[in-house]
Parts: sequence; C-alpha cells; structure tokens
Amino acid sequence: MATRRAPLVGRPLKEVSIPRGVLIGAIIHADGGGRVEVPSGHSVVMPMDKVIVFTLPEGRAQAEALV
Repeated sequence: MATRRAPLVGRPLKEVSIPRGVLIGAIIHADGGGRVEVPSGHSVVMPMDKVIVFTLPEGRAQAEALV
C-alpha cells in the first residue's frame, strides 16, 4: 500500500526513477471502488493505493522503497 511520502506517490510514473528490473504491474486505486489500472507513464499512484510490483529477489528492497 502506498504511503503519503513514498517516492512513487503523486507524480506520473514517467517522472519516477524506477530501478532497472522493477516493473509496476498494476495499481488498485483506493478511491474509485478498487478500480484496477494497468499503468502507463501517465498513471499516478495516490496514498493508500495498492501497487502490484514485479521484481527479482535482488531488487526487492529497491521496489519496497518506492511505495
């Protein structure tokens, strides 16, 4: 679940430095009744959204730091 101060929150994904090997697979929006979005560069994660992230084990810490 995305926190208010997460680097990913409040900006289009294309403006976020997402580490190599980390893939944002889906965003489940907290507002809007749990609407699921397959993200693009224009997608914006908001606080309390759930973010589905794919990564290899060695990228886990970097992926967790995003949300």
